[in-house]
Amino acid sequence: MNKTMILALSTLLALPTAIASSDDETSSADGSSAAVSSASGSAQSVSPDPTAQLAFQAQDVRLSDEQRAAALRALGSQASQNGLVAVARGLKDESPIIREAAIIGADPYPLEYRWRLVSPLLVDDVAQVRITAAAGLLKELDNLDTLGQVEHQEKQHLMDAASELITHLKNQPDDASNLLLADVYRWTKHYELAKEKYVESKKAMPDNPQVWLSLADNYRAQGMDDRAVATLNQAIDLLPPNANLHFSKSLALVRLEQKVQAAKESHLAATIAESNSYYWYINGVLQEEQNLAYSTKSFEKAYMLSGAPEHLYAVCDIYARYGHDNTDECLEELANAAPEEVIQQLRDKQITH
Repeated sequence: MNKTMILALSTLLALPTAIASSDDETSSADGSSAAVSSASGSAQSVSPDPTAQLAFQAQDVRLSDEQRAAALRALGSQASQNGLVAVARGLKDESPIIREAAIIGADPYPLEYRWRLVSPLLVDDVAQVRITAAAGLLKELDNLDTLGQVEHQEKQHLMDAASELITHLKNQPDDASNLLLADVYRWTKHYELAKEKYVESKKAMPDNPQVWLSLADNYRAQGMDDRAVATLNQAIDLLPPNANLHFSKSLALVRLEQKVQAAKESHLAATIAESNSYYWYINGVLQEEQNLAYSTKSFEKAYMLSGAPEHLYAVCDIYARYGHDNTDECLEELANAAPEEVIQQLRDKQITH
């Protein structure tokens, strides 16, 4: 996440609710007011950026709550500054439908900020909002202590909402709810209960890769990486090529210190996903001991796909450590996004011909 978005996140935490209340103007994604044509009922100008359009729809009070909620849920697939503003405001909306959808829209943002934005809804007046907030935050339960800002009472609010969520899910007959119940049991460290539900889900939805991935995660959480690999092997044999299955298997093999096989699985994950910059970045890490040229190309591809400073850093780092001809050029580019001390640390690693 870039510095601008982090600053935007920090600023938004202090923002009051800012929802347009007239038929003549709607709050834009950057917090300003966008004039709306009263004759045509359409925006004066529409950005070609799909997240900007969704953010505009999410804040357009002329739309129904259901339409705005659909836009907020769609914003949950990708972090963006436009989406962030819409989500932050949606979490404070008077409509429970919109608050619930905004929780889903908050999913791509870092836990530090997501916790501060979403956790107040753990004590919302509406039960469905509370349990949706619990579902959104429980998966990060193990990481909450690292924030250093979660009070005991706040964590208790999460566990209380989790109990509500479990009770609710137990009464739901559909397969999706049963799978979520298994996840909640896993997140709250009830691993045997989780396994029972995952086995049920595997029988009901054998073609759903997420069932297999979650069951493997249940084994991982208990330190049973060999069982995780066996589960993923079953899934890989049964299902069409799936990048997430190979990626999960590669990480399990790393934990088992089977580095060569882990690199092979990482290669499959990156090439199947093709445009997943994170998978290419991890592939670069795992390939370095096996194939330096391929590792370098993987880091380069990760940066090409994402444009993220952390991926550029990885390119410059491997360039510097192995004396690549383009090291200086890479460091000059990185200097636009990184402090001088970071650049100097990389220069200290630099091998010259």
